[in-house]
Amino acid sequence: MSKIILTVEITDLELKILAVSGKSRLTGRLSKKELNFDLIPIPTGVIDQGILQNKEVFHGLIQSYLVKRKFRGPIIINLLIPSQLGFIRAFRLPWIAKSDRASAIGFLIEEEVPIPESDLLSDYLILEDNRERNIFHILIGATRSSSIRDYIEIFQQVNIQIKKIDFAILALGYALDLNNDEESVCLQIENNTLQLILFNGLIPEVVRTFSVDSITALPEAEWESEIQRVLLFYGSQYPGISLKNIYITGEETTEAIAERLHKSGLVSRICKADLMKMPDSWKNHLPTWPENAKTVITYALRNFSDKNSINLWRKQIDRKRKDFLYKINTISFALILITSFIIWFPLQIRENKLQNEAEQLRSKGRELLTISNRQEALNKAWFFAKEYPFYVGEQLAKIQYLLPNGVELTNLEYKQGGLYLQGTTINAEKFEELITALMNSGLDRPQLTTYQKTDQAFIKFVLKTGFSHKEKAFSKS
Repeated sequence: MSKIILTVEITDLELKILAVSGKSRLTGRLSKKELNFDLIPIPTGVIDQGILQNKEVFHGLIQSYLVKRKFRGPIIINLLIPSQLGFIRAFRLPWIAKSDRASAIGFLIEEEVPIPESDLLSDYLILEDNRERNIFHILIGATRSSSIRDYIEIFQQVNIQIKKIDFAILALGYALDLNNDEESVCLQIENNTLQLILFNGLIPEVVRTFSVDSITALPEAEWESEIQRVLLFYGSQYPGISLKNIYITGEETTEAIAERLHKSGLVSRICKADLMKMPDSWKNHLPTWPENAKTVITYALRNFSDKNSINLWRKQIDRKRKDFLYKINTISFALILITSFIIWFPLQIRENKLQNEAEQLRSKGRELLTISNRQEALNKAWFFAKEYPFYVGEQLAKIQYLLPNGVELTNLEYKQGGLYLQGTTINAEKFEELITALMNSGLDRPQLTTYQKTDQAFIKFVLKTGFSHKEKAFSKS
């Protein structure tokens, strides 16, 4: 489905609309439905000095046009508004680095444009950017948002997207390809009105209109006299002005007036309004420039060729794009978080489960290790007792005969390959005799674990000793 691009010029008396399919290019074959020019009359009083006075009637005109054309697909619009609604002025500044231009131009607009920021739509066009000559020449265009808000709302209500907003008079300057350093005059007749435009470069410094009666003879002498007064007055205000060219759009009346102005020395040269060349593919449907269609067609061609121009809607488009990108980034971030949570949560549950299982296994491992150590010790003791029962018995019986006088055993145990002796002595000398007797009998490393004197001057003790003859016993067996 193709995109439809409308170029619409608004005047008090008519709408000039050029519709071009988005598939179309400057070259290539177009079908009849892909290029259309319409001139829609506007009832008196609906628009006055560029200001929309009757929204209902204007909405009906646009709606009827769309029904008539039966467009299929998205529609975007390049809107050309009357110069009465705007501020157009050029400024020559010292050269400004690209990094500083946005802030510098913003400050210039704030200081020079007589429109409050809250109601301001503005843009600028770079006319000359020369660092070597220290020149930064720009054209600033601005309008009040409140002045064109009704137009925008109506187009949006019928699902037409605003792409560009510019001044129709600047579009004519683009079409004439005027030199930035020259003053020029343009004469044209539209809707029985002679229009005089004095351009300083691209800047329309003076715009005068003269009513024309198409039935009676044209009062050319009166026009010529009035035009001369305008040009002489402007020249007296700006002594350095030098009108180079006078552009005419082809009407016999404008040619005659231009000839007389040239002879009087007010202008240097007469030029045909050489508008942008229409592509051959367009000529199949518009073999000549339709009446009153010069501005919209040349502006559409300029946009197709990607040449820069003022766009009062640029900041709104940038803001909308930033809002869209912000929403996309927010949604993407949210999706990443949700996806991460969806992936992370099961993994975290599994990790926690594995950690719990690992901790249980570690606990069981410690228990098994303790049991294993105990079992190993018991196995060793059981093995020793099982293999050498007579040796153990001999040692236990032998100890009974080793006890010195004054030493009594209250408990004698064999446990895990060692002997535990618990008893009392009447004094320390008797205890030392016991230690010596045990060592002489072959019991290894007697260790005193408990030593305590009682109130009756007896000594309580606990001894631990091993069998030093264990290896001997093994060898005997």
